[in-house]
Amino acid sequence: MTGASRGIGQTAGARLATEGAVVIVHFGTDESVAAATVEFALRHSHRSVTITRMPGR
Repeated sequence: MTGASRGIGQTAGARLATEGAVVIVHFGTDESVAAATVEFALRHSHRSVTITRMPGR
């Protein structure tokens, strides 16, 4: 889910994690905020990862 590191996207990602979903958190510049979302997701679903934008895109 794009935007899961902040705001509404973060809330949606957190909710999906509590339902057991695998949460992939995309971030553009602030890895620490994305990591906090992943940390939350891992406590609830045990499956989560961060990805950043692809170089040149």
